[in-house]
Amino acid sequence: MAKEKPKRFKGFIYGKTGVGKTIAALQICPNAQIIDTEGGTEQYDKFIEMQGSEVLRTNDVAEILDCLHRLEENPKNRSSLIIDPVTGIWESLQTRWNDIFSETARRKNKFHQVATEDFGMTFWSKVKSQHTRINTWIKRLDMNIIMTAHEKDLWSDESGTLKKVGLTYDGMKGLDYIFDIVLRMELDNDGKRLVHCTKERRFPEPLRFKDKTFEWDADQIRGHWGLEEMDRVPEPVVQATEEQVKRMEYLVEILEPPVTKMAAWRGKAQCKEWSEFPQDKLAKSIASLELELSNREKGGEAWAKK
Repeated sequence: MAKEKPKRFKGFIYGKTGVGKTIAALQICPNAQIIDTEGGTEQYDKFIEMQGSEVLRTNDVAEILDCLHRLEENPKNRSSLIIDPVTGIWESLQTRWNDIFSETARRKNKFHQVATEDFGMTFWSKVKSQHTRINTWIKRLDMNIIMTAHEKDLWSDESGTLKKVGLTYDGMKGLDYIFDIVLRMELDNDGKRLVHCTKERRFPEPLRFKDKTFEWDADQIRGHWGLEEMDRVPEPVVQATEEQVKRMEYLVEILEPPVTKMAAWRGKAQCKEWSEFPQDKLAKSIASLELELSNREKGGEAWAKK
């Protein structure tokens, strides 16, 4: 039996501007691919170079997805991915789709200017769908992941009156679910960086920090998680070939396999398109359909359709 790979570090840090989220992420994950969505890493260029990390400065979803795709295929000995901050992606998506919806509405002569919230669920489904694609790629990477985010007030109107009930991150709702540890960072009166552990999950045992609020110490986090796990370099993933994709598309067209079966394949591989599949996973799906095709050609029982 193959030895199970150690579980990767998945951390999320949020806080106000200037509390030190960026440097904290850099300290905990050297040798990283950094996606800088707001230019916040520019002042740390020398430190990043010293750590052997690399920066892509963009908040464009297509460029980010392309980076993640290439990173899985060729990690270039990088053990970690840092997105700083994810708020930049969230805001960029809203701006992009607001422009699209506004221009479409203008061309239909329905209205000249429309606020984002007037577009309703159709608008938000587009924004969330593209963000979810990024999240899916992130989850399938065999790398440590650190995301940072801006902080915003958390409001509630359960009592019928809107009131502030706390603090939360500025980004897509539910984003923190994919992380094992979530930290809110702030500066105390003496300028020390404090972190509040709002979520902590690890199997089979949690990390169990002695204090839920403590002074930031990157070595403490790395030590808790385990350096062997933090610094392990991922193996490249061989992507599906063009010939495989064409064959899969052909088989799907002529056999029309159940939608639920194809959804299960995509879900297991955490891919939306056949071209995003690892070569070995797509080969198994193709083999399943090839067998069905052979059975049909021999007069076997047809595929049960749903």
